[in-house]
Amino acid sequence: MDDYFDYWGKAHVEGNPEAYHLLAYHSLDVAAVGAELLHRAPVLLDRAAMLSGFSRDSLAKALPYHLALHDLGKFSEAFQDKRADLVTLLQGASRLPRSCAVGHDTLGYMLWRQWSGRKTVPEESGLFLELLPVTLPSGPVGRVDLDYVMQSWMAAVLGHHGKPPADGHLPAAFFAGQAGSLARSRLDAASFAEAAKTLIGAGDLIAGSDDIDALSARVRRTSWWLAGFAILCDWIGSSTEHFKYESSRMRLEDYWRVARAAAVNAVNGSGLTGSRARPFLGVDQLFPHIASAPSPLQVAAAEVALGSGPRLFVLEDLTGSGKTEAALILAQRLMGAGRADGIYFALPTMATANAMHARVRPLLGKLFDGAPNYLLTHSGLRLEEQDRIAIGRNGPGGTEPRGGGAETYGCGEQETAGAAASGWLADGRKKALLAELGVGTIDQALLAALQSKHAALRLFGLHRHVLIVDEVHACDAYMLRILRKLLELHAAFGGSAILLSATLPLEQRRQLTAAFSAGLGEKGMATPDAKAYPLLTAAGSGAVVEIPVEPRHGIPRTIPISWHATVEAAAARVVAASRSGQCACWIRNSVKDALEAYQQLVGELGKDQVTLFHARFALGDRLYLEQQVVDRFGAESDGARRGGHVVIATQVVEQSLDIDFDVMVTDLCPIDLIIQRAGRLQRHPSRDQGRSPAILEVLAPLWSEAPPPGWLGGPFRRTALVYDDPGVLWRTARVLHLNAKLVLPAEARQMVEDVYASDDVPDSLARRANAALGATMAQASVAQNAVLKLDQGYLREGNDWSDEQRTPTRLGEPSTTVRLARMGADGVASAWRSDLEKRLHWALSQVSVARRLVARAAPGDTSIREALEATQPFVGDDTVTVLLREGTDGRWRGSAIAERLQGGVTRDVSVTITYSPELGLEVEQGA
Repeated sequence: MDDYFDYWGKAHVEGNPEAYHLLAYHSLDVAAVGAELLHRAPVLLDRAAMLSGFSRDSLAKALPYHLALHDLGKFSEAFQDKRADLVTLLQGASRLPRSCAVGHDTLGYMLWRQWSGRKTVPEESGLFLELLPVTLPSGPVGRVDLDYVMQSWMAAVLGHHGKPPADGHLPAAFFAGQAGSLARSRLDAASFAEAAKTLIGAGDLIAGSDDIDALSARVRRTSWWLAGFAILCDWIGSSTEHFKYESSRMRLEDYWRVARAAAVNAVNGSGLTGSRARPFLGVDQLFPHIASAPSPLQVAAAEVALGSGPRLFVLEDLTGSGKTEAALILAQRLMGAGRADGIYFALPTMATANAMHARVRPLLGKLFDGAPNYLLTHSGLRLEEQDRIAIGRNGPGGTEPRGGGAETYGCGEQETAGAAASGWLADGRKKALLAELGVGTIDQALLAALQSKHAALRLFGLHRHVLIVDEVHACDAYMLRILRKLLELHAAFGGSAILLSATLPLEQRRQLTAAFSAGLGEKGMATPDAKAYPLLTAAGSGAVVEIPVEPRHGIPRTIPISWHATVEAAAARVVAASRSGQCACWIRNSVKDALEAYQQLVGELGKDQVTLFHARFALGDRLYLEQQVVDRFGAESDGARRGGHVVIATQVVEQSLDIDFDVMVTDLCPIDLIIQRAGRLQRHPSRDQGRSPAILEVLAPLWSEAPPPGWLGGPFRRTALVYDDPGVLWRTARVLHLNAKLVLPAEARQMVEDVYASDDVPDSLARRANAALGATMAQASVAQNAVLKLDQGYLREGNDWSDEQRTPTRLGEPSTTVRLARMGADGVASAWRSDLEKRLHWALSQVSVARRLVARAAPGDTSIREALEATQPFVGDDTVTVLLREGTDGRWRGSAIAERLQGGVTRDVSVTITYSPELGLEVEQGA
């Protein structure tokens, strides 16, 4: 038998720590998964051919062959010696276990680079050309040219652990014995590669080309797609449920048949190819409830030409105009035309993602045949069986995310394929990108455009989806720059996108369409310039089409503006509304302001009449609270439940929640958010009978053309911290004063442009406005450095690649994930929401806060915290477990350490954490 059978590839399966799987077999497992996926979903071959310029027939063999090479680095002594007992068993060699800082993905890539370089050892001369899936082109093309072409492709399959492999010189101790005699491990790695090429058939990718640079550019772009495909195939191929560990030796041809049969079951079990998109049969089939009176925007979405190739659609209309339904109409049309297989709906916040869940889940059977995978990101309380993608249930190996049975031996790896799949795909934030229908926050999609671990898999998951991004205007400069890159990447991969906004400035629409066009390689495409509103913009196929749309019936309205100059006046207005039987909402700009207003109104109206709703609740409590707010103030609520009730909220209510209040008071905020908040004021015309006329009431400093430097001081100081550009707030106040009313939708576009297309600012506010502008430019610069370089290919080339926890999709203050635990009366500590499904305890018991509020656990209770952390799915530097004990007032308290900037120096400060399901989390500085 060939010597490449003398190497182990997987070891230590649950229940049998002595079991192992031969490396040659695992390599073929992954190749078999790739072959099966390409067979099941031929559109993958189409997309790879479109990106690379190679033929489908050659790719059908070349892709599985490359996957068979993904673990070449495991032939190294450095990896094998992690299990010295298996080396002795397989090779008869007796060596001590060793450790190394180089992962087997990088070891394999270094070996390949050495084969392809000019300094190849004599015994391996010519090996590189023998292993490449090419027929040498005619003309002056040699080893260096082919290495130039194929480098990123090989990096994609060999660097299959989520990041491009590091380049450099292969250490002499790894694949050792190069002085004088060739190392056996190098020969065996080459021997296996040759055997795999003979077995699978590599295809002839490059059969002739006189433009090496153009060919290399296509291959580099394709390498991102291939890297995501390789990661996915490796994870499925690491399933011990379907690929049983095999240590007995058989002919490679015989095991290939075993692997192909196992791959059929593994792909079936993955849930990735179990359904297909239904054709679009009309608005009445998809949305019967609007069929008799679809909005003009929905009609336009059903009729606009789809063109050819990837398309970008931008839908601009007011809140409540039916943009979501219009987007889904477009998405189904694109899927029905064979341009996509699924949808990812990206929302700005967890609350908006939860709200979208209820709207799209009933559409599963209308959008797809078969058993589609549907996943809601974040909403732990609603994760029912049909909401989970099978591959991520417990990971391919059937283990829990902390490992429990995944392979635990590696060489410099932080995680192996089995462990990675178990942890990564078990996390709904990520697997939503692989489901046919995913709903989640925009952050998970933006990570696909950042130099973050598994970015390539995210891109692969999205590339056959229609990407729908709601509330695009909510992106700051940093997020907008990343979104532009994501649209470029998505277009380059052949994907279509739909952007929704009520208040998108023209300049942002231009930037987003330009980014999409750049991904298509289209230059000189027309620039959007229409100022009509509502508006549907379609970009792609070398053109931009802008279609003015009539407003929806009942949407046009005029809302007068009234002003409150003091917090006391605003509070009195809300109290008066409640006592007259009206329901009211007061949107405050900070959690601290919301807490103070809540305490004040509870003193006036009683606890039963006031609800506090902000982002600083444990997830389980926040989901419950959110549902209570929607039930009480949503479309299905009745007057008895609404009457006299007041909500004190932060920004969590301003987007995508279908809630309706008789009276709305809002702190001053940017004009686009003013329009959003007005969308929650008397939203449902069916309730207008008996209501007082709608008036938007704004709490703001006294208006002045020449305000004092402290215009945003005193009671507005926290507003100035949340919205750091006083110029935007001052121009918003100016627009509202000059107009004295909101005329919607007719004047919405002009009001937004008057604020964001202007740089007018009083001299007294200019210093802070300039500082905010500088910060915005810096954010865009940071984003530019963090995004993927598509044309560079899947290569390090000096770029920093970070883990997901360290690559932010949003800038701002550093944050900490606080996991709340409670000490029961029986002395037993548990997660705060331990009354819910066990595997979700900690996800539903955590809340994110600024690091300046909570940075680390306080001394004490060390053994209790460690025992609690042992039950948590992930524990890192940015997570803190805080143990709470119940006080005599019924509230729960614990302690922590915060980081405060004092005198230019960051100092540790003891803080007290107070928590209750009514008020959320509060932090007070200790003694």
